[in-house]
Amino acid sequence: MPRISTTAGSSARGFGLFGQGVTTVTTTFTSSTTWTAPAGVSNLSVVSGRGSNGQSDFWTPANITRVWAEQTPAAEPYAPYASWATAYSEAQNMVNSLNSSGTGPRTITIPGSKKYLVSNATGYVDYYGLDVGLDYSGYINNAAYIVLDPSSTPTSGNMTYASFPYYYAGFFIYADVLATGPAGTASTGFGQTFPGGAASGGTAPITVFNNVAVTPGATYTITIPTDNVSPYITIQYTAPA
Repeated sequence: MPRISTTAGSSARGFGLFGQGVTTVTTTFTSSTTWTAPAGVSNLSVVSGRGSNGQSDFWTPANITRVWAEQTPAAEPYAPYASWATAYSEAQNMVNSLNSSGTGPRTITIPGSKKYLVSNATGYVDYYGLDVGLDYSGYINNAAYIVLDPSSTPTSGNMTYASFPYYYAGFFIYADVLATGPAGTASTGFGQTFPGGAASGGTAPITVFNNVAVTPGATYTITIPTDNVSPYITIQYTAPA
């Protein structure tokens, strides 16, 4: 529980005290801990500090579009037959299109989804809705790639009930998207809050409180976050020498 304390002796006369010296104590807390107010200390002349900085924006994998098939009983007229290879080919076309625009940071727009029914090999028994695409407009980085969901999704052969581990199966297109770094976490202590920095890398401000009352002998909990740069709380008080 790191803390740094310094003391400085002062004249009793300067504080209106006679026959007794006083000491100015400065203590800095850089991790969560507790502090017990010494005898004779009922006021902290200064309590200052800061929370953690906000974290910078970062790239993270995310599902940006998909080609999936869903078990859908249908009353519509018979639809053209399609296989798992057809759906996988649709997904591969999406990936190829996304990657043809480069592999570095870039803005993309994917049009809204199209849906159609596909029948199994017999042409009239079971129907499956094929959902191609998902509205997305945003910033991506690096190459897009296909993720099978679930991992047992076939990439060839006829669509049958047996090939659906769940009610859906398909091919999800992932790429790195730019996510907003979270805001920093506040430090707290002595009934005061010291805010963290704003999202996307904001620097935590230094907040100062003057003349904060404490109770001699009482124990106070100090909470210092650990998620980013240099949060702390510093107290200063005078105590009998």
